[in-house]
Amino acid sequence: MNVTINQRNILRELAKKQSEIAALPVMAEREKLWYDLNDGKATHPLVLMEFHGNESEIYPDFIGVDDVFNEQAFLAHIGKSVKAARGCPLEVLFRDICSVRGEPERLGRAVELTREAFERWY
Repeated sequence: MNVTINQRNILRELAKKQSEIAALPVMAEREKLWYDLNDGKATHPLVLMEFHGNESEIYPDFIGVDDVFNEQAFLAHIGKSVKAARGCPLEVLFRDICSVRGEPERLGRAVELTREAFERWY
């Protein structure tokens, strides 16, 4: 697979953002919450949304399945989970994205839409 310079730059920028987010103080707080939960010391429920597996099962018409990224369907899908978890700490992880159809910018847009879902419904 050939990766263009533009695609490589997009992926590097996304990795840089992920690294910056991981270094935020709130992440250490979240880590402590999860350790407390696993040690039986949780003060409130925690919710973790993980999306991984076969893309056609997890992301129908979303990030890498179709030629066009169906942003409205993706936002509705994420929004449903965000609404259900309202009031609980919630983390969202995207894993095992097998293909983005040669458009790594789709991942950045998926993150933007996820943030929008939180702003609208959390």
